[in-house]
Formats: sequence, C-alpha cells, structure tokens
Amino acid sequence: MSNYITVTRFNDLQVDGKLDQKRYPELGAVNAAYASTPSVDYISPSVQESLKTISSQRLIEIPTFINGPVVVGDTPGYNNIPSNLLESDKFGLVSYNIFSGFRHYPSTYDNNVMDSQDAIDTKMKRVTYEMAKVKESIIIGVLEAKKTQVLNFTEQVSPNTGDYNFDATEQVLKIKRAVQKETMFYTLEALAESNEIMGAGRVITNRAGLVRQKAEAIKYGAGNEKNLDALGFYDIDRMHQSSLISPEDDMFNGFYLKDGAIGLYSNFPYEFRNGKKLNDREWTVSDVELPFLKSRCNVYTREGVTDSSALVGAHNNELDSNTIMSTFSEMAIWDRFYIATTPNKEIGTRSNDIFKIRGTVA
Repeated sequence: MSNYITVTRFNDLQVDGKLDQKRYPELGAVNAAYASTPSVDYISPSVQESLKTISSQRLIEIPTFINGPVVVGDTPGYNNIPSNLLESDKFGLVSYNIFSGFRHYPSTYDNNVMDSQDAIDTKMKRVTYEMAKVKESIIIGVLEAKKTQVLNFTEQVSPNTGDYNFDATEQVLKIKRAVQKETMFYTLEALAESNEIMGAGRVITNRAGLVRQKAEAIKYGAGNEKNLDALGFYDIDRMHQSSLISPEDDMFNGFYLKDGAIGLYSNFPYEFRNGKKLNDREWTVSDVELPFLKSRCNVYTREGVTDSSALVGAHNNELDSNTIMSTFSEMAIWDRFYIATTPNKEIGTRSNDIFKIRGTVA
C-alpha cells in the first residue's frame, strides 16, 4: 500500500488492534440526527437533492403551508360554502462548515517501530472523531434552540401529581426519580401523542443517563416478568449518549425527539463533486460516510509536497537525515452540511417535536 494519502483509504479503514490510546465514545447527537433524517417529511425529495449542490451564497427558503383554522358548518347551501383559504410561509436552512485534515511524512517512519500505514489510519480516525465532536456540539445547540416552549397534558400521564412537570420558565420537562424506570419511554410517547405529535421517538442524554432504564429492560427481558410491549422499552439504537451533555446534579439531562424532528443534508462544492484533478492535487467526495461524522465529505488530497524537513524540524534542533529533501502528503476534510428542523410558526403556543428532558434526583 502507498505511503501517501488517498481518499479511498476511508473505504477500508481498519484500526482494530492499532497502538492508539485515544478513546472514541459514542457521539449520540450525531447518531440520533443521522437516524432521524430519513423520516423528514417537510422537505421534498427534489429539494433534498438540490441541497447537495446549492451554492453557499444562495438564501434557502422553502415554502410551507402554516397551521390555521378550517371553517366547518351545519347548514348546506351555495351561500354557506366557506373559503378556507390556505396561508403559506417560508422557512430556511442554516449551513455549517467543519474543516480539518492532517499531513503525513513517510520518511519519518523509515526504520521506525511505528508503522506508516498505522499512523495514517490513526490520524484519519482521530481527525474525523474530533470533527464529529464539533458536529455533536452544533446539533445539541440546534436541539436547544428548537426545544418545545409549551407542553400540555403532563398531569394526564403522571401516576402521581407532578411526576411529569413541564417548567415553562426553563422550558424543560422534569421527570421525578420514581417514574424514571421501565414505563418512562412509553409515557414520553403518550405525552407526545397527547400533544398531537405522532411517530417514533428517541432519547439523547449524558453518559450513563439511561442506565436505570437499560437495567430494567435487561431484567424484565431476561425473566419475561412483564408485558414488554406494554412497557414500551426502547431498543438500544433509540437510546443515545453524549459526553457534551452534562448530568449536572440530576440523574440525566438531554432531549426527547421524534424521528424527522431534525435532518442533516450534505453539500458538495463544485470542484469536489466534479472530481477536479490538478497535477498531484485531487478534489473529490468520499465514496463512503466517514467514521463518526455519519456523512460523505469533501476531501482534498495532495501527494507530492516537498521540503518536508523544514516542517518536521520546526520544533526540533536536530533533523532526522531521512527528512532532508523528502516529501510529505496532506489531506483536508470538509464536512459542509445543512440542518433542518420541523417548521412551526406557532412555537410559542404549539408544542414542538423536540422536548428538553431532565431526570431529577428526587
């Protein structure tokens, strides 16, 4: 295999058993948003396709019919036909850019205990993970901005008064410790449905935030002591964890969202989507979704860069002779994407499909 960097290395990136001390815990917000995207139904397939190529200079405005009253009467007649006109509005999408990359110096691995191929793979994995952490923070920020401001009927689903209580000041659903066990997910689904929000849900919390629920699922699943369908346990792929959400002094903090509440759409600038090649430079789009980022990305590679010694030795008084008049290769990774959320012009008075949730210690 070449000691230089090519985008196709992502296709076969294998790092099991590599000498890498870095940890790669789950990035729950990225995974949840990625899984939610196929359920977005408020952006047409043709618009989703156009988002791949649209210029960053263009203002994206998508038309939508807003919620409104419909007149229904009980007196037939030509003069009693209501107009029931529709009112439309526009909603926009915000674009985000995450950019990083790395350089690789093959000569520094000559007679080195560390393998050059392992070094490339490890760099690729580390860079994409750190980029995904930035994406994680962006998504959490969007969820925070789009969390519901009103949530009715919490007492309807509370076994005891105040078990589920929506704090309108903090705009967070507080869940008492006594009801955080096996029926919590079922209750959240019922609460969403009572607010006319339909569809399958998923939860994102801090690390170990859902340990009690997972333990209950394992216990009842193994012993078959209860009707598991009635309890409404979530599958493991609907329970997400993130290091960027702090438990603070609570059992858990996080978000409950319906599938389709958030969507991610990649964008590929002209040079990249057309596979521009210029001497030893190449602009392309990755064949596969990159690790952790859950998206195909714009990738720039350059193989024949010279004067490696000056760069490698910038921090060192003594240069390895192998680096003198040698070469290095470099890769840039650019994740450019749009985030969509369910349009709701009445967010101040009508529930949104993203709840901020908090499991209290009492």
